[in-house]
Amino acid sequence: MRPETFYALAKVLPNFFEAMDRDPRLSSTHVSLYFSLIRQWASSEFSDCVRIYARQGALKAKISTVSYTRCLKDLHAFGYLHYVPSYNSAIASSIYLCFEGNFRTSGLKEIPADGLTLD
Repeated sequence: MRPETFYALAKVLPNFFEAMDRDPRLSSTHVSLYFSLIRQWASSEFSDCVRIYARQGALKAKISTVSYTRCLKDLHAFGYLHYVPSYNSAIASSIYLCFEGNFRTSGLKEIPADGLTLD
């Protein structure tokens, strides 16, 4: 693994792992999509923006295009990424990943290991 690859992944993965533990809104589909986007980001040599078509993104994440679009919108709303849809099938959408752990999880209840919420 190249040093810049390790450094880039070391910035984003620990924060996402921590957020996964705290955020009950995330499903396995969200996680699959996010990791697929990290892979695309690495393939693009860690550019600021990942440019991807919906069909291509859904295929790489191994989810349907409907789930892809829904989960992208969710991840955007939750603060895990910034999604700029193109609304044109001939133009790739732009996705900017969040790195600094500034995911919008504040206000969420901590979920115990057994998955039961305590009130």
